[in-house]
Amino acid sequence: MSYSNNMAGSRPQTAPDLSVRCVSALDAARDSDDNALVLTCDQLQQVNDFRKLLDSTEDTDQLQLCAEKCSELLGHGTSLQLLIAAYDDVMSAACCGYKNKKQEKVDNNAERDEWDRYFGVATSAAEVKSNCLSALKAVATRWGREVVLHYPWASKGKYFWNLLRAAALHVPTWLMPRWY
Repeated sequence: MSYSNNMAGSRPQTAPDLSVRCVSALDAARDSDDNALVLTCDQLQQVNDFRKLLDSTEDTDQLQLCAEKCSELLGHGTSLQLLIAAYDDVMSAACCGYKNKKQEKVDNNAERDEWDRYFGVATSAAEVKSNCLSALKAVATRWGREVVLHYPWASKGKYFWNLLRAAALHVPTWLMPRWY
């Protein structure tokens, strides 16, 4: 039986603990190989850096790092959805070919698959944009457009937007913090 030397305290490690750690290391190596197939070099480096950060962090603090990374990634995803929705609006309004391609459903080839994939994302993105704008416009009406533009609320997600809208309805005036 070996002992772990972590600052949170020592506890005996049993054979199952060691085998779980070995399996986890093998899973991590396989995941890294799989990730190399689907991520850019920069993305792969970011994932590997995050894995190293988790490995060098106490167990009690790892969940906080994971939660922060999830929030960051969701923010990127929401921002990308909003950007796609904005481009879709522009392309639909300004390009007849795009508008026609969006409506046709007869092609059955790789190009059509890519268009369908994009239109699926654009449709979902339009819904996200609509939910976001609905909430942020209500907040801007109460607290002012400047307040909404100052904070990165658009990247937060539907649950946050609804809470923010409710807060604006209950607190009619935005007061700048004293330290501001």
